[in-house]
Amino acid sequence: MSEDITALLPHRPPMLLVDRVVARGPGRLVAERTVTPGDPWLRAGGFPDALLLESWLQAAALLFGTGGAGLPVVGAVTGVRVLRAVGAEDVLRHEVRVLARTDDTAVFDGETTTKGQPVLAVERAVVARRPASAVRRNGGQG
Repeated sequence: MSEDITALLPHRPPMLLVDRVVARGPGRLVAERTVTPGDPWLRAGGFPDALLLESWLQAAALLFGTGGAGLPVVGAVTGVRVLRAVGAEDVLRHEVRVLARTDDTAVFDGETTTKGQPVLAVERAVVARRPASAVRRNGGQG
C-alpha cells in the first residue's frame, strides 16, 4: 500500500518515524518503521522509548487523517508499556485502532511488535486536529 506520508504528517526526517502504511481498514491502520544502523538515535545506545511511542503516535495521526484539516496534536496518552528494547534492523510494526472519534478528536489504542514479539502497548491516546496557525502561534516549531 502506497501513501504519501509526508502529505499527511508535518514531520520530516529525522523526526518522520513512519516509513510506510501496510494495511488500512475501517478504524484500523498498520504502519511500519525500519530502524536502520544510521539512525542518529542509536548513537545513545538504542532506539529511545520516547521515539518508539512517537512513531506509534505518528501512525495514529495517519489513521485519524491530517493534511488540509489541520495538524495532529497529542492531548494525552495513558497505559503505555515498553516491553523490550528496540535496536538496529528492527522493523517496528504499529497497529492502531480507533476507540472513539469526533470531527476533531480521536481516541486510539494499539501496540507495536517486531519480529512477532510485543515491543509497546498503548491503552489510550487522544489526538486532536488543530489549525496550523493555532499550533505555531502557541509555540510549535512547524
